[in-house]
Amino acid sequence: MRQVVVALVSLILGLSARGAEGDQPLREAPRILKAADAGVGRALPDVSLTDLEGKAFKLSQFSDRKAIVVAVWTPNCPISKKYAPRLVDKGKLTTAPKDSLAAPGADRRGAQREAQNAFEARLEQNPLPYAEQLAESAARRGFGPRSVKLQGRDKQLAGVPIPGLPPGQKEFFGAAKSRALAEDVHLIKRMKDSGISSRKELRQTVADALRAGAESGDVVATDSGRMIYYSRASDWAVVIDPADGLVVSGFPLKLAGQTWEADYKAKYK
Repeated sequence: MRQVVVALVSLILGLSARGAEGDQPLREAPRILKAADAGVGRALPDVSLTDLEGKAFKLSQFSDRKAIVVAVWTPNCPISKKYAPRLVDKGKLTTAPKDSLAAPGADRRGAQREAQNAFEARLEQNPLPYAEQLAESAARRGFGPRSVKLQGRDKQLAGVPIPGLPPGQKEFFGAAKSRALAEDVHLIKRMKDSGISSRKELRQTVADALRAGAESGDVVATDSGRMIYYSRASDWAVVIDPADGLVVSGFPLKLAGQTWEADYKAKYK
């Protein structure tokens, strides 16, 4: 088996105590070591690795390549946070894995966790390049386990029967200021003001709006980091949170007396 020689470039960064924290700017540029000090030219064994999408591979699979770059990083390292997203984009090492966004509190380990952290780092820099993927993920998962507090205008739902449940099953919203599933809260509102008749129809309308917005480019990223997709066919706007890939809200713009061009596209261009 042909041996694969990997050139490993080690970067050492001198940081002060404050500079070592993840949210602090880098104080010095990376220092490039001499090749001999970094072990350049040394043959590596045919090790098994996992890429950012969680797929296993061996170095021998790339024996026909002229050169291979192996970048080792950690999501808690300030250097990694600064350079890893740029390295991935420049080198086209991976694309963001489809439907890989994990809900808060999910148990993420090993390669899956690293892939998630890498994806989230790129999202923090600029979520718009991933608009289509995020839309597809949110279209499949909908509101998920997201919950809201019954306060403000939603207090009027306290004690009201939850709609869309199977025949013979009856449940009620809790007391004011208790929490309820966001999908249930949105469903009862859209049944009243938008002609939505079931949970299935709400999910389909939201999914259609997300996919239509991603396909047409009618999508913006707000100052708070959330993304809004718009369907011209249905006049629905759907808000998702890239942090967990779940739907936050979905509604016809005419209900709010808004237009896509004036209130969203122009504001967040």
